[in-house]
Amino acid sequence: MTTKDWLEILVVPVTLALLALVWPLIQSWSRKRAFMSLIQRELRELGPYPELAVKNDWADHLQKTFVHQRIFQDASTNRDLLLSLAPNVTYYLSQLWNAHAMRDYAQWHHCLKKLLPFDKTTSLATILAKWEQLQVGYEAKS
Repeated sequence: MTTKDWLEILVVPVTLALLALVWPLIQSWSRKRAFMSLIQRELRELGPYPELAVKNDWADHLQKTFVHQRIFQDASTNRDLLLSLAPNVTYYLSQLWNAHAMRDYAQWHHCLKKLLPFDKTTSLATILAKWEQLQVGYEAKS
């Protein structure tokens, strides 16, 4: 048998079969990476606006709606994507949005602090400090 015969009979089919088996893993990894990148970008835009206590409540200062927030709200449809993330990221982001909906600042603050290790920049720490300043302003008003 020649090299060409070996390629036609064994190497090419085995390579294609392995690629077919690995392709879903590659796609899953790629989606997970893109989703995590989106989450990190959106978390950098999570700061309060305005930064002074001039509204009714701290929760009114978050004026944006985020793509990852909508995905977390529809967890049953996006189950595989959410479960592909690190468990702590999924858990604390889910709890973060629940705390915002319930207007529970203590839980919101706790979840933001727990997400700090997943931020590759220091921007989430800066944003957390802004939320803390805002809460101090609301506490001073009451």
